[in-house]
Amino acid sequence: MSADRAALDLQHMTERLLACRDKPKRQYFVEQIGRIWNPGRQHSSFRPFREPTRLHHPPTDASIQAVASFASDPSHFVRHAVAKSLSSHPEAAVVSITAFMSLLGDADASVRIAAADGLCYADVPSNNAEKLVPFLQDSIWLVRWGVAAALSSTTYRRNAWDAMKTSIPANAEHIDSWSWRARNFVGELQTDVDTLAKLRECVESLGRRSPFGYATKALLAMAETRG
Repeated sequence: MSADRAALDLQHMTERLLACRDKPKRQYFVEQIGRIWNPGRQHSSFRPFREPTRLHHPPTDASIQAVASFASDPSHFVRHAVAKSLSSHPEAAVVSITAFMSLLGDADASVRIAAADGLCYADVPSNNAEKLVPFLQDSIWLVRWGVAAALSSTTYRRNAWDAMKTSIPANAEHIDSWSWRARNFVGELQTDVDTLAKLRECVESLGRRSPFGYATKALLAMAETRG
């Protein structure tokens, strides 16, 4: 019963989204579709006693196409919502490479970051890989990392690793974000003495009780095991 209800909700939201292309609520419907695709718990320090159950349904072709069609919306809030929703489920991200590539050139940094996150799940076709290489020079670290992760399975893997190792965050508290996107480059990492040393230095500077550094420790363990 809940699966049928979720499918109906997704269809209803998709139809309403397409019907309000020039109306203010289009951002709301894009976000709601993303929540149906992936109803993960929102980060909050407060939870109501009776939290409503979120219905879940995998992305459908119609819902993905509807959300992606708003990638060039005049509002950067809508474009950001599109990037976040398409990034919320791997099935949506895999087939949204065209939308992500369009959003990577956005003037708004938050839109580019969300699009780069989605690319981490996308299977980049060989004919599009070359078009992503210029984005390895983006001024935002998170964009460069996401694009590099997407290119790790292409012929531009070396370019991607060069971009990763030259953009290790100076603040050790952000090192896990880098490590999560660098997990596809374990082979390069185990032979890169300088980068290994930087990562160990970052982990050591955090201290034992720090809540940060766990992803980096796991990455170092993988590199040392393979070595």
